[in-house]
Amino acid sequence: MNDQGVDVWQYRVDVRDPDGSWRFVETHDAEADLRVSLDLATLTPPSDEGYWVYSKTYDCETNCK
Repeated sequence: MNDQGVDVWQYRVDVRDPDGSWRFVETHDAEADLRVSLDLATLTPPSDEGYWVYSKTYDCETNCK
């Protein structure tokens, strides 16, 4: 959290960056009723069938005051 709000970062894995990296997504207004969904994904090692991604989603409400 900073003076402008709450910064949202996402750890992304893609073809160009298979090890992944943190990337800035957006800033939310901390004065608003801030609710976010958090997706946690686990990428499996490649197999003959390709990759599998296992994910869970959490709906969150923050209290930044």
